[in-house]
Amino acid sequence: MQQVLQYILNCPFAEATRHLFLEEKSAELVALRLEPMTSGERELERSRQIKPADVERIYHARSILRQQFTNPPSLLELAQQVGLNDYKLKLGFKQILGTTVFGYVWERRMQQARWLLYTGESVQMAAMLVGYACPSRFTVAFKRRFGVTPMQYLSSC
Repeated sequence: MQQVLQYILNCPFAEATRHLFLEEKSAELVALRLEPMTSGERELERSRQIKPADVERIYHARSILRQQFTNPPSLLELAQQVGLNDYKLKLGFKQILGTTVFGYVWERRMQQARWLLYTGESVQMAAMLVGYACPSRFTVAFKRRFGVTPMQYLSSC
């Protein structure tokens, strides 16, 4: 939400484009504010089919990934850390959180990279800070996620 507010406050466009941009970012801000209210209901519905202890373990796995997204443990290591087998972890993660373990890590990296670029980091430094040893692979992943290369994103900030 802070990032969207920064975009609104620092809108680089003028006239009709500015109006359209601000309208879109305002809608995004409302959606981000409402999402936690509805996601809790969706997660509760999904979690009914999984044992409560396993749900806690899956949230614990998410917490580990949130902290170690630049160098995450392997699926087997993560499963061992939280006390599940890898199949249950994969299935439960997808069922409760709506994404795969890899998808969660990748999304977390891309969001962090976008923030780093927005705050002035170079493409190479952002790639390294989010766990990419090869800047070209980072560029491909960033473009797949956001539709623009990191350099194009930097020039639009």
